[in-house]
Formats: sequence, structure tokens, C-alpha cells
Amino acid sequence: MQRKSTREESSIHPSPTPTRLRAVCRERGYSLRRLARELDTSPEAVRAWQAGENRPQRRNARALQAVFGMPVDELLKPDPETTNGDGPEARRRH
Repeated sequence: MQRKSTREESSIHPSPTPTRLRAVCRERGYSLRRLARELDTSPEAVRAWQAGENRPQRRNARALQAVFGMPVDELLKPDPETTNGDGPEARRRH
């Protein structure tokens, strides 16, 4: 069986989309390490949630809701600043 090309793979597995969690952390002064410490998890896990690469398990989802006072679904929505092509992330890519 032949391996699929990179182009085909990227259409099947789209790139992760940064979430609102990154912006909310920045607005409220939370670093990766600070939030990880409060949730008793790793900074790598928090970074993956912010990048949209992973979703937190139930315990961490509840803890995120408690820390930020907003539903986890809202925190993990795609960040419009990074997905519409003219936010700060898009400007850095150009």
C-alpha cells in the first residue's frame, strides 16, 4: 500500500486552530506555567490546548471553567484573531 502524499494528508487532517484560551490567558495574566501549576498539569498540555492540538480531559476542563469563570467550550473555540487572516498571528506569518 502506498503512502499518501503530504497534500492529501493535510486535507484529511487539517492543521490545529489556535483557541481563545491563549487570548484569555494573556488578558488575565496567566503564563503557561502558572495555569499548568493551578491545574496540576504540564505546561505542554496547556500549550496543546491553546494551540488546538488537544482538548483537556474532564477534570482539567472543569478546572479551566473554575479558573476563568467561562464554559470550556467557549475557551476552546477557534480564536477569531488568529483564524480570520488579519489578526496578530496572521500578521506575524507574513
